[in-house]
Amino acid sequence: MEIQIEIDYEKLADEVASRLREFATPRPVGKEIRGIRALAEYLGCSIVTAQKLKNDGKIPYSTIGNRVVFNSIELDKFLGRK
Repeated sequence: MEIQIEIDYEKLADEVASRLREFATPRPVGKEIRGIRALAEYLGCSIVTAQKLKNDGKIPYSTIGNRVVFNSIELDKFLGRK
């Protein structure tokens, strides 16, 4: 018993491209806030409070090497600002 599968490669390529575009949609850049001290200034809180928010996973952040970086747009969303 032989099974034959026909594939429309053009349609498949279009579907893959469409789904990749969804992932490639650029996010708003915002201001880059580097380090806990800068985060504390931005939030208007103490360094200890800023560190606690970061460590508890309550605010979004990224790391570049060993440096912690926060995005102002993501922070503003977290804070309920526009």
